[in-house]
Formats: sequence, C-alpha cells, structure tokens
Amino acid sequence: ALEDALSRQLFPGRMHLALERFARIMREASALKEFPVHVALESILDASGYIAALKEQATEEAEDRLLNLRELVTVAEEYGRRGEPLQEFLDSTALHADSDDYDPNAPVTLMTLHNAKGLEFPIVFLAGCEEGVLPHSRSTSQDDLEEERRLCYVGLTRAEKKVHLSYCRRRRFYGGESEEMNKPSRFLSEIPPHLVEQVAGAYPQFSSRRGSAGLSIPTYNSVESIRDFLNRKKDQKGGSKSSGFVKGATIYHEQFGRGRILEVLESGDDLKITVQFPGLGIKKMLQSYAKLKLV
Repeated sequence: ALEDALSRQLFPGRMHLALERFARIMREASALKEFPVHVALESILDASGYIAALKEQATEEAEDRLLNLRELVTVAEEYGRRGEPLQEFLDSTALHADSDDYDPNAPVTLMTLHNAKGLEFPIVFLAGCEEGVLPHSRSTSQDDLEEERRLCYVGLTRAEKKVHLSYCRRRRFYGGESEEMNKPSRFLSEIPPHLVEQVAGAYPQFSSRRGSAGLSIPTYNSVESIRDFLNRKKDQKGGSKSSGFVKGATIYHEQFGRGRILEVLESGDDLKITVQFPGLGIKKMLQSYAKLKLV
C-alpha cells in the first residue's frame, strides 16, 4: 500500500521523501532475512541513520541509548549462536517492565535492581558484582557512585534470609570480550567481614576481608569510618557554597576538563551542579567531592 501511494505521488514533498526512504529501508531489510539476526540488526540500524543521529546529539541520554543498542546486538548474536529462532529473540526483547510479569508464587523471579524496590524474597542472587557493572563504568563522579551504592544496598536488602553475590572473571561487553580480568565490585569490600561467607574460587585479594585498602573512594564498613564521614560533612558546612557557581558559568574539572554549568541546586550544605562537558555529555556532581574550579 505504501509503495502504491508513493508511486501515485499522494504525499507532499518532505513527507514523500521521508516515506520513500523508509520504504527503501524496509525493502533492504527484507533482503536480510537469510542473514544472522545480529548482522541484519546492525545493517538496519546503520541504514536508518539512528546511530548517526544519536552520535550527533552527544548527550548522556544519547550515549545511554547507544549502549543499549550495542547490547541488543550482542544479545542477538548470542541467540544466533544458540540457533534459536527469530521469533523467540523478538519475544524475549519485548519492551515491558519486569513487574508486568511478576508472579509472587513463581519459584524463581528475574528482575532488575530498580524493579526489585519494595519487594522481598527469602533468597536473592545478585549477579554482576564487578567494577564497570556495579558500579556502572560511567559512574565517574562521587554523586554517581553514591547512587550506585544505594542501588547495591537495595539489592542486598531484598533478601529475607540469604543473599548470594557473584562476579565473573571475564564478560562480553557490547559484542566484544575484555582482555583484562574483571575486578570485583568495590562495594563487596564495604560489607562487614563477619557477614560474609566466601566460597572457593573467589579472588582472595578482592574479598571483603581485605578491607578498604587500595580503594579510590571512602568505604563505610565500620563505626569509625562512618563517624569520620559525618565529621567531614560537618566540617564542610558553610564552606561548600559559592555564589560564583551559577548557570552559564565556565568551570574546570580535573578529569573532564572545561565545562559549562547548566543547573545549580542546593543539596543540604552542598551544591549539586549539572555540567555540560564538550564531547563527554552531561554530568551531575556534588561540589564538595568534584572540587570544581571557576574559570
């Protein structure tokens, strides 16, 4: 029907060009049905111009979408390797919330940490406790790390009796496998040792018994470390705010370089600053941790 309407010139100029391009993509997609799913998917994404459009936006949201698309291609490749049909792949990747399928009587429930909020289970398995996964590789500011820590806490507290924490030595990311060995999450070292039972095969050098030595951020696995954190926050009162940090001001960050302030909000005795860094996207950070400098 669309091809017929295009041939009869039933659409105005700009709409005709857009629909003609869409029809061409559909024709090319039909020719890809004999190819592996991930190859067809990559070709369609490239032909649609969606990847290029996201790269041009150069925002944090666009980067997140690019990462999601790469992961989708990775999943498609894994389905192809297992010889599973296209329909099964499409059914498994349907866009719906985990909570839509939640059955309190099911023997096993698989869901994300975000969707697990408010729920409890006798036994919980928390997978992917690795640097780059939890915390996420893009959680670069102290503010982002605190949010990742809270998310980890959500997972831990879903368990009524026992929680199993696991990490893998190697993992495939976005179609490729890292050459380096994965490091267990820094959050594992923050769990009090007397609460942990380490199984055979785990890395002893990264176990919770190692303590917080060598970590690049503070940990809170003892009364003393928590007291020290609260004392430091108390000392920062009145000293973290500055009238110079306003919307539109140019700042400098040691890791990200120059950036422009988009928003400044008070967060207790601190400032929560949103900054646009050219080529790196938008970052939200606390001034007391980020140590931004006005330029």
